Amino acid sequence: MTSVSIVTVCQSPPPPPPPPESPPPPPESDEDDEEPESDEEEPESDEDQPPWS
Repeated sequence: MTSVSIVTVCQSPPPPPPPPESPPPPPESDEDDEEPESDEEEPESDEDQPPWS
């Protein structure tokens, strides 16, 4: 009985999960985040240029 219990315990632990080497990021989220940022940065640069000049 004890022997069977030990064997079951040894086989109970599942294999280690595969380490995420290179998780592909969602391109949709990246494009959506960069689009608004680029749009907001353009006007800011324009407004900063007149006074700086």
